[in-house]
Amino acid sequence: GIGRRLMNHLVEQAVAQGIRFFDAHVLPSNGSMVHLFNSSGRLLENHLSYGAREMRLQLGTEA
Repeated sequence: GIGRRLMNHLVEQAVAQGIRFFDAHVLPSNGSMVHLFNSSGRLLENHLSYGAREMRLQLGTEA
């Protein structure tokens, strides 16, 4: 969907700028976003902290 296309575009732009990680704080109730990150194949960290999911994606060819 549009979310995955947008994320892929952001990843491409970030990698072109030398960015290696993408960090997000996602409300657990935002199931669509949690699923998008979990299914990205890039997820390095995913834990609950102060009521939000802290999620880190690895960008670039290392992912």
